Order: sequence, then C-alpha cells, then structure tokens
Amino acid sequence: AVHRPTTTPIRRRNMKQQQALARGPNDPGLENPTRRNLLVGSAGAMAAVSLLGITPLAKASEPKSLPDYAAWKDRTALIVHSANTMETERGAIGNGVITASDRLFVRNNLPAPPSSITDNADAWEVRIEGVRNPRTLTVGELKTMGVTTVASVLQCSGNGRAFFPHGAGGTQWKTGAAGCVMWTGVPLKSVVEELGGMADGVRYITGTGGESLPDGLD
Repeated sequence: AVHRPTTTPIRRRNMKQQQALARGPNDPGLENPTRRNLLVGSAGAMAAVSLLGITPLAKASEPKSLPDYAAWKDRTALIVHSANTMETERGAIGNGVITASDRLFVRNNLPAPPSSITDNADAWEVRIEGVRNPRTLTVGELKTMGVTTVASVLQCSGNGRAFFPHGAGGTQWKTGAAGCVMWTGVPLKSVVEELGGMADGVRYITGTGGESLPDGLD
C-alpha cells in the first residue's frame, strides 16, 4: 500500500515560520526553517543548503574587536579580517537558509559613513536618469511606491579566495563571505513606471555612488 502522509506536520511548520517572520526577517533570534522542513517543499532550498558539508573554518589566530559601526554584530560568529572585512564563521551559519543580520559578512570598500548620515536614512537621495521624467528621490519617497520583501543571496565575488592555489591577493575569504537575507525595498520596475517609463534608446542599468572618495582611491 502507498503511504500518504498527512498535511498536519507541514501546516504546523508553516505556522511556526509565520510567527518567526513576525519578529523581523533577519532577526538574530529568528527560528530558521530547518533543512528538513525546507526540503519538503522546495528544490531551491536544497541547493541553498547543499554547501553544509564543507569543513568548518578555523578561528582567526589573533582575535580582533569589531569596529563601532558593527559593534551590534555577534563577534563570536565572525572572523574579523579588518575594519572593513568580516566573514561568517563556517560553524555559525547553522542549518537554516536565512542568515541572521548579526552574523552576515561585511565587505566595505570605503570607511563607514558617520552617524550624521546614517541616523536619518529616509533623507538619503538617489538620482534616477534614463527615464522620461528624471528625478531625485529620497528613501522616504521610495517607500511610498510599493515596498516588497524577497529572499536573496548576497556574496562577495572573492568568496573562496583563500583556497586559490596561486595565492590570490586581497582579503583571504574562505566560505563565509556569503549569506541569504530578506531584503526590503521598491522594485526598480515600479520606480521606472512612476517616472514615466524608460527613455528612448536606454538599454543598460548602472549606478554611481555619491560618497566622497578618500585620497588615493579611484
């Protein structure tokens, strides 16, 4: 006889996930869906957790403190390469798919901005060109255009550099310069539509930061 499992266990897991997400998608205390739970309903989840068999990283021989801007992160879960580069300890990733924010790696090309900038994020501005009605928008204005949340993997292109046999230069990332996070924002499609659609002949998208670069950096 063919065994047909009931749906009750799956329903119970979904309720637990909903309760956890209500605390915030990247809350350090988020009860991540386990590998077994996710494999029940998602082949994509199987791909996301298939790296769990890699040997855990060794701890840094000389522990370093976290910089002030990242002091809220879990120091025991991070390997601190420098003030701008920190990776997640292999053993701290856990068996869930979502990476808690306090364990997510850090990769900054520039020093962190001062609190005079970060304290009022809604006032940040972005200039949108290549549309029929070019305009400068604040983050606060963008939030009125239809915010959505999606799960997406963020990874430094140098992840795994420490394993290159030719001794590649740069931060010696092992496996911790990657994470899957719940991102909240406005789809670019919505912004373009709000500004009248694409201008004639526009085919590509690029972005340029507004920061003042330190001397010696291009």
